Amino acid sequence: SVSHQLRSPLTSIKFIAEEMLDEKSGALTEVQRHKLRLIRESGERALNLINDMLDVSKMVAKEIKPVFDMCDIRETIDGLIEMLKPIAMAKNQKIFFRVPDDVHIVKICNEYLVRAFQNVFDNAITYGNEGSDISITLGENKEHTSYIVSVHNFGPVIPEEEMPKIFDKFHRVPGSEKIKPTGTGLGLFIAKSAIELNGGKIWIESEEGKGTTVYFTVPFKAPNADKA
Repeated sequence: SVSHQLRSPLTSIKFIAEEMLDEKSGALTEVQRHKLRLIRESGERALNLINDMLDVSKMVAKEIKPVFDMCDIRETIDGLIEMLKPIAMAKNQKIFFRVPDDVHIVKICNEYLVRAFQNVFDNAITYGNEGSDISITLGENKEHTSYIVSVHNFGPVIPEEEMPKIFDKFHRVPGSEKIKPTGTGLGLFIAKSAIELNGGKIWIESEEGKGTTVYFTVPFKAPNADKA
């Protein structure tokens, strides 16, 4: 209830800041513009947190009513790469996407799968080393019933003892707050819940010298796609 009540005023704050920044350059001093940018960015971070909290509450209460549609998974990943590319470029990172020539259309809840993709890709960039490569690969499983997406980066290794807790709500790997101070520990929980909503699985491998890879599966058809 509180999250819903907070979303409207935060959206207004962000919108007003954006409107003022769009005014003619002579109307504001550079100091004022800088302060408005801080207001806008803070509002956006707060809105993201509120949206995460709302998603988590729905997932925990099993109140999500997924809408399953036909989806071009390659197009979805391409779109997210384009959206996140400026963040990677700011760290001098290069994103490589390897995909087979023939990609099937899948029937999934694309809205939540996009959230999962975005959280995993964003983490790969955020925790990847400056100037390193981010590799995204799309392939089929042995049974030809699902796609396997892998997202690899070179960054801090996730300790083995952290693996059982990595997808827990609010859990953050020790030291991660230095890299992502605004992180909530909800990103991977939401990614796991969204992927499982589509009948997929997610797991992580991390090793010194080899980097970290997040794997997740996307069935050609989500188990409940015909029931929705």
